[in-house]
Amino acid sequence: NDMWSHCMLPDSLTLNLGPNGGTMAANGNSIVFPKGAVSQVTHIVMIPMLNNTIAVRFLPEGLHFNPSALPTLTLNTDCIGNPPNAHIVYTTDDGLTTLQFLLTQKDQHSVWTNIAHFSRYAVDW
Repeated sequence: NDMWSHCMLPDSLTLNLGPNGGTMAANGNSIVFPKGAVSQVTHIVMIPMLNNTIAVRFLPEGLHFNPSALPTLTLNTDCIGNPPNAHIVYTTDDGLTTLQFLLTQKDQHSVWTNIAHFSRYAVDW
């Protein structure tokens, strides 16, 4: 489908994340790492996944964050028509099975949640 071309997301985003935090963002999709999320410099990769929804995968797989400084993942729902009951889910690697519904906040154009570790996340509704 042409959903991602409509959203014009890059193939991937990278960041050398250190203890002072940082941000990766493209077209309304972002992850914000607060100070203290990681204790040492880590090379982070965010990969948009082609699917029938908005989905992202993060590397290094399984990276866990300081529980007192969890990053905030925001996904732009404009490309999927801003469904009123959209929420972020944690999925299996193939993106086909929802493993956990995450406590999600939203506005008219996006949904966001705090994540404890890197895996694959998607918008479900």
